Parts: sequence; C-alpha cells; structure tokens
Amino acid sequence: MKRLVSISIGTPILSLLFSITVLYQPTKTAQAATSGGYTSAAQSFYISITASNLDSWMSGAGTYYGCTVASYEPASELVNFNFGEQYWTPSGWYTKDLGGYPLTDNQIIQGVEDYISAWYAYCSTGNSGHTLNVMVNVNNSSSYQNAAPLPSTISFSTEVNTYGSGNNWADVVNTLNQWSYNTYGSLTYGSDDFEPDWSTESDVDNWINQYTAAADYASFLGFGGSADGCYGNQLVMYYYPSATDSGCNNSWSALGIFDIMDANGYGFVEPQQYNQSVNNVTISNTGQVVQLQPQAVQYANILNYGYQVRGYLPMLNVTMTQYLACQQVGVQNCSGIDNTPPTAWDYMYLALADGDNYVAVDDIENGMWVYNAGTDMGWTN
Repeated sequence: MKRLVSISIGTPILSLLFSITVLYQPTKTAQAATSGGYTSAAQSFYISITASNLDSWMSGAGTYYGCTVASYEPASELVNFNFGEQYWTPSGWYTKDLGGYPLTDNQIIQGVEDYISAWYAYCSTGNSGHTLNVMVNVNNSSSYQNAAPLPSTISFSTEVNTYGSGNNWADVVNTLNQWSYNTYGSLTYGSDDFEPDWSTESDVDNWINQYTAAADYASFLGFGGSADGCYGNQLVMYYYPSATDSGCNNSWSALGIFDIMDANGYGFVEPQQYNQSVNNVTISNTGQVVQLQPQAVQYANILNYGYQVRGYLPMLNVTMTQYLACQQVGVQNCSGIDNTPPTAWDYMYLALADGDNYVAVDDIENGMWVYNAGTDMGWTN
C-alpha cells in the first residue's frame, strides 16, 4: 500500500501547513504531536450559487480574502470549496451544489481558478510570501433533486459503478492541481464528504479506489465526512490496545470508516466537529469520568481501533466546523451544531492526546496533530 509523507514548509498555517507530498513504501514515520494550542480557522465555503454568478463571486471572494486575510495570517492557508453532489448526464458531468444549482466540471475549474488568481493577483503587497492551497469537495449524496437540466433518477451507486465518478473527480482535481502548482506553486486537493446515511460503504470504497488510481500524487483525498452511528452515544473512550469495532449507520463499520479515512494511503482526516454538546465520558481501562464532546470521542475510538488493526494512522491535521454558516443563517436554525473552531480543536485534541492521560500510548499520536488549525464553513450566498 502506498503511503505519503507530508513535509512542512514555513510556520503553522491558517488551516493546513503548505505541504509537499512524496510517495514512499515503508512503515509510517513517527512524528511528534504538538501541544493542543489552536491558531485559527480558514474561511471555507458551502457552494450555493448559480453558474452565471459563480465566476464573479469567486473572483470577488478571492480578492477580499487575499487582501484582508492573507496579510495578517500565517504563511499558508487552505480553503475548502464544497460543491455538493456529482451528477452524470449524457452531455457530461455536473455537480448539484448545496443550493441545488447545476455546475459543469469546466465551470467549477474556471471558478476555482478565478478565486486563486484573484487571491494572488490583486494584493501582491498584502499576501507577499503567502501561499494559498485549495480543497475541492463533493459528497456521496443523491438528495439534491430537480435541478434542471439534470435528471433525478441516477443514484450515487450508479454514478460510481457505471460512470466512474471517482475517476471524474480525480480528473477535475488533476487539472486544477497542475494549473495551480505551475502558475502559483500552490496545491489543489480532492475531497469527498462521506456520510454513512447517504450510500453504502462499498460504493464509497469503489469511489476511493477510482479516485486514488487516477489522482496525481500531490492531490490526495481529505476525509470531511461524518461517522454517524458509530459507538452508539460515544460516552465510552476505547483506546489502543483495547479498542473495539462498531457498527455505524446504514451497515457501515468503524474499521470501514478508518479505511475510508486512509484512502489507500492518500488520506488525511478532516472530521466534522459540528456538535457542541459536552458529556461525561468514561475511560474504558480506568473507569475515570471526564468531560468531552461525544463527536470527538467517536473519532478517537475509530482512530484507536484502526491503529490497533492496521498499525498506522492517517494524518489528522484539522477539524471542520460550520460556526460561520450557522451565524449566516441564524444560530437558532442550527442550535447545538454551531461548534466554534477552537472549541472543536481542543476537544478533539483532549480525546486523543496522551499528555492529558486520555490515550495512554504514545504511538496513537504518531503523525497526528502536527498543525494547530481548523476550517470553518460558510455560504457563498
């Protein structure tokens, strides 16, 4: 199985440190974890906009964030654009974005290039020496129906197994990554927001196999999905070497989600830390009760068990929240799932860091929490 090493350049970043990825064969190299200190979160976006308005919005946003954000942030940042659901038609590939608007692959590529170009072009003094890296994200949903001119009958399973949606997204990312690297020396990454309730685990595995077979080595998969249903109410912390597997929603398994996170050696983890509730959690070996966020415990259990079985960990660099999106629509519309980025970061770190005695084995940290950061989702409109 191919593995990747991330070689960091510069200082800790807004959401991920600029990295050069290189292939290698041997066992994963241990890396020391940082302290739990949090730096800040990148502004990322749920895309909900018509094709006719995409270019102007992306150019305007690139100018704004390049001018007003890059000048006082660390040397490199990552922005996540979530384009929604892939969709195949006889005339070509589309996504249906989070507003249900159809976007072609070419429109997505042009829009992302416009954001990157504007970010670099108009604020050369403000962002001098800074690097922008971009993650382009789709999901495994078939729920955004009736967006003309797209049909509403093709399932995620058909998109993957008949038409090759994983290969298609790799083509999009490869095009963007080649352009962004050759033009600005920045990287573009591919991602899929995998949700157990939206498709079968085997269909997601097939998507990953297609994507990783076709993706450039520098364009590796980021896991930004959920782990719904795993470990029940997540009020017990199981850690190496006593962790256990768990059934999750829609017949997914905790080990299956770990393997999806790993993505054939291309994976790094961007866990959804939307839920802000804090509960008493029992540490399995000692019976000690601590206060943690159950969603953080859920991911810790998955990672602990995956490490116990597979013997290595995917990189875990950043948490993902939607605090800004909740502010935009009104917190009353998403009360309880408007976790702030620093709170999400701290609870994920506490659930994993042996320095706080919640995980007793040093190896569970190897390769994890190398950077102190988060990404916070907002809306294009």
